[in-house]
Amino acid sequence: MGSDGEKLGPNSNNERAPSGRVMPPNTFAGIEALVTGLCDEWRILQRKREWFVGAVCSLYYFGSFPAISYGGQYVIPFLDEYGVSLSVLFIVTCEMVAVCWFYGIDRFSNDVKTMLGFYPGIYWRICWMMCPVFISVSQHKSDKITFQAIFVMTVWQASLSPMKLLDYTFPKWSVGFGWFLRMLSVTSVPLFAIYMLSFAKGTFIEVSYILANHYYLNKKSSRTQELSGLSFQSGF
Repeated sequence: MGSDGEKLGPNSNNERAPSGRVMPPNTFAGIEALVTGLCDEWRILQRKREWFVGAVCSLYYFGSFPAISYGGQYVIPFLDEYGVSLSVLFIVTCEMVAVCWFYGIDRFSNDVKTMLGFYPGIYWRICWMMCPVFISVSQHKSDKITFQAIFVMTVWQASLSPMKLLDYTFPKWSVGFGWFLRMLSVTSVPLFAIYMLSFAKGTFIEVSYILANHYYLNKKSSRTQELSGLSFQSGF
């Protein structure tokens, strides 16, 4: 109990969040990106956007209860370890490879010039093409920062033993559940690629050749123009 007779939460202090702050900007941006992407994919959600936004915010609200309860001190580190670190690194690496290597760094630089009015410098182009793949930074418990040469080294160092938090050791089943959370994010990349390829016009060899040789898209043959858009016939 506090000095005024009020109960204290899991954090034993009387600090209060600013009353005017309803939602952090990063949370607002994340929800807006999710809602916009789904509404663009399924038009029926666009017509009911207000209800859809309310449903998403309600899901965020009730889903945050475990994190703000007394067990949140265990939930948040667990999600930070298994739901973010390795999964985000893998997805960002795939995104960088897809944009800079398959789409093409030259075409991407032209897009940047269209938006900003100037080409990105050679420094940025090298960083976009090389650094995320060959260099990854890890910080150990001893606060010693090391540079790992290959992305695979990051995967290799992923622990298969239960997490430890102060004097508490997580149960053994938490390892399997944690890797399940990781794979939910990681496998979405190849599964979505397979799904999109299965609905692309042309044979598998033709589509694969276009994806692997982006300069082929600039040729003016009628067959290339038909395939270059990779028109996907989805059932949605």
